[in-house]
Amino acid sequence: MCNRYRMTAKQQELALRFGIDPALIMPEPDPLPPPELFPRRIGWVVRKEEGRRVLDTMTWCFPPPAAARAPVTNVRNLASPFWRSALSPNRLFSRRMRSSR
Repeated sequence: MCNRYRMTAKQQELALRFGIDPALIMPEPDPLPPPELFPRRIGWVVRKEEGRRVLDTMTWCFPPPAAARAPVTNVRNLASPFWRSALSPNRLFSRRMRSSR
């Protein structure tokens, strides 16, 4: 998996696609997330709050292990212990990785 992705969808499109109540959409952030996303940049995420899906922004990255010399940004070895929690069966990331193989 690459450490970069592109998202051009607007808040209303994402809300409709992911079943988010339009009343829960927050005001557009300033600045808006750029369409080209790299590690340490802001991007759209869908998360649960009080049992409901909400659209929010977060920084795109994986926290590096304490002993790492450099940040980890690419999934190269799915068997690596580093990815174990992100690739657990209940994570969307895991489902997307398996479906793209």
